Amino acid sequence: MPDLTVWMNTPYDWMLLFVCALFIGMSKTGIQGINTLAIPLMAIHFGAKPSTGLILPMLCFSDLIAVFYYRRTAEWNYIFKLLPSAIAGFFWRWLWIN
Repeated sequence: MPDLTVWMNTPYDWMLLFVCALFIGMSKTGIQGINTLAIPLMAIHFGAKPSTGLILPMLCFSDLIAVFYYRRTAEWNYIFKLLPSAIAGFFWRWLWIN
């Protein structure tokens, strides 16, 4: 588990992270423009690389929640068409870094 104390020193840091997570969750529910507030706020406060590392897990987790919530009405044939290339790209990048 990475050490977040490098970026999370004050209660203000945690509050900003919570607000940005709320904005990202709201953008997944239909308020699309609000995500454009979360990303610059995080980048200004934490910097480019740390904010990417903090936002990416939030986006992945919100996507998982959306898939579980909308699994009955999802167009699975679109997902299955894109899944092989997504998995290949994931492993290609993983092997490239290591």
